Amino acid sequence: MHAVQSYQKFSEQQYVEALLYCPNKKVCTNLAETMGVSHDSMYRNFENHGEQIESARKEIENLAQRHLDKDNIYLCIDDTRATKLYAKKIEGLEVAYDGSIDMPALGITMVDALLTDTKINIPINATPFFSRDLVQSHYKTKSEIAIDITQHAVEVFKIKRMLGDAHYATKQYLSWANEHQLPYLMKIPRNRVVTIDGKNGQLKEIFRLKRNRHMQVTKGTFHGIDCYFYVIKIKDGSTIYLISSDWIGLNEVLAMYRIRWNIEIFHRTAKQHLGFNDCRMLAIEKQRQHIIFVMLAYAVASVQQCLLNLNCVEDVLKWFRSVKVRHGCYPFSAAGENLC
Repeated sequence: MHAVQSYQKFSEQQYVEALLYCPNKKVCTNLAETMGVSHDSMYRNFENHGEQIESARKEIENLAQRHLDKDNIYLCIDDTRATKLYAKKIEGLEVAYDGSIDMPALGITMVDALLTDTKINIPINATPFFSRDLVQSHYKTKSEIAIDITQHAVEVFKIKRMLGDAHYATKQYLSWANEHQLPYLMKIPRNRVVTIDGKNGQLKEIFRLKRNRHMQVTKGTFHGIDCYFYVIKIKDGSTIYLISSDWIGLNEVLAMYRIRWNIEIFHRTAKQHLGFNDCRMLAIEKQRQHIIFVMLAYAVASVQQCLLNLNCVEDVLKWFRSVKVRHGCYPFSAAGENLC
């Protein structure tokens, strides 16, 4: 199979191609220059943004259905910030902690999801999260947003296990996962109140590593939900706690949880190389559309990484941009035809 054959025609192709090829800041002016079209032509990708978002999400799902190992799909849930340090008029802007710069910053928080079979990583959805002060009666917790995203994912894909950070180890999300028989493995804060062997208290107080042990597992309950707790000593000597819906062998639990790191890699690459933070549109739905387009570009690149047997998505982006420079044309035409 030729590497570019996996990339099919879709209406957002011009914008996504531009994200893949443009080496500069991913704003409409630079994207248009990269593609050799007018700024207005590039901006027209944001007309009918509701339809465009759904269309792009469908294309992402199509890529996932064609290329992921259907029997080995993990769903990773996390949130990240689209940082807008100097913006003032974009809808939904709030000051919150941004882990990528390790300080509070102005931006938009996105709850997002990624599918992985450990070889190909395909981000599938992103939904803005707003504080109660900003949206009042329309407020949704991160767990509620994560449930909405997960609900759709399990309707379309056979999910082997959901992997999440400690933010989503909540009664609300775990109750939903338990009710829908969705296996999960998540980090859990050490101060969560749990019940183990009839004792009720903070996890760190009633479940500790025994001397000369590096990891342990025990059965217990969290808000009445039957689950398993793991305490693991990591390289710096500190410990982390994990929670799962079912028993996982100690030899595999940490390796399985590390699969979640694929969504962190997506966040890093999307921000550094695909313009995750760069959109200057004022409407929040257009901001979301840009991020969904970034996800589609990353999904295309991740498929190419596997097909080209490259080390990482960044190498794929270098390949895309070198092809453009070397041949003076693009591997994909505006009609979706294979030019290589």
